[in-house]
Amino acid sequence: MVNVKRFIALAMVASMAIGSTMTSFAADPDPITENTGAGTGSEATGTGTNAWYDKNVMKVVVPTLAGAFDYKIDPEGAVSQIKKFDTVDVTSVTDTTGVIFKNKDGDSSYKVTNSSDPFTITNKSAIPVEVAVTYKAEAAAQDPIALSLLSTTIDFSASGEATGKALYLELQPTNDVGHAFTADAAGKTFNISLPTGFDGYEVKNASSSVYTFAEKSDYKDWPVGEFVLTGAINKDMPLSTWYKAKSGETAASALKAPTISVTYKFTGIADALGATADFAGTDDLYIWKSSVENPLEDGGFGTTAPTVTINGKAVTGAAIDSTYKGVVKVPFASIVKAFDSSITDAAITAMTAEEKAKYKGYVKAVKASVTSGNTYYGEIN
Repeated sequence: MVNVKRFIALAMVASMAIGSTMTSFAADPDPITENTGAGTGSEATGTGTNAWYDKNVMKVVVPTLAGAFDYKIDPEGAVSQIKKFDTVDVTSVTDTTGVIFKNKDGDSSYKVTNSSDPFTITNKSAIPVEVAVTYKAEAAAQDPIALSLLSTTIDFSASGEATGKALYLELQPTNDVGHAFTADAAGKTFNISLPTGFDGYEVKNASSSVYTFAEKSDYKDWPVGEFVLTGAINKDMPLSTWYKAKSGETAASALKAPTISVTYKFTGIADALGATADFAGTDDLYIWKSSVENPLEDGGFGTTAPTVTINGKAVTGAAIDSTYKGVVKVPFASIVKAFDSSITDAAITAMTAEEKAKYKGYVKAVKASVTSGNTYYGEIN
């Protein structure tokens, strides 16, 4: 108790000493003075400018379309026998299906295989791009191979196709199932997505106060989407399927194969916010906002599931997960049906691990659109 009192007493003495030191300067003049004389004032001004720049740059490069998917039906292996595709010499012929394509084989030589050279779309955009692909077959105007002979399966295994269908043509994109050409006069459409080329851009000054988002001059790693055309003939069909019989003095002649066309419509995903998608060691896909700190606590999507697309394809069945708040769960069956709506639930349940891995491997881009109008986008490498 004595020590405490002594500490208090010392503190009071120190306080008094400081107070007397301060009062010793009380009469000193104030070092801060005020100019009370007449004069003119000055004003500091500034003009605000906006350094915003448009990141929604869209530029998609498509090669020349003419002849990209030229093909030949060769039921008797004529090209293989003479090593010529029309008048062009070829170095080799790989033909097991009866539908063949001339492929580049070096700078000036060609070979023949069962698939076309890849048709490549390059995304030189700073944003992701969704592509609606419309594909259609048209019968020749004269002496056609009828479109009614087109098959829906490459091995002619669907009901009635083994004896009733003769030709299969398929457009095969990367990260997707194959799409068979049909007799549908309007054609059919499927969607794919091209990842963003954002890393190929940088901010530049167009003038002293204008900024732009421009391509890097040396950037090469642009995302691409590729397609090939492939096909097959039903070798159990009679050879008369492929030619017009002799009539009087008119010699027999080949029937004309269908013409195919592929067209594209591009839509950029502008002003998208970040989404993260992960299978998390399961067959189901989980999506949350990239901005959240701990998705195990809250994925950020609230209680209402957003509209989800995978690789530009609409998904049904996406819902807020019952275990993790604000996290969107896309069931594996919904993923499969986004790529191929004809697959039954029973077939999905019976899939092997290898078959499941194929469909999970297709998933490259996820878009989630919420009712507030915001779009969230993420990619899976």
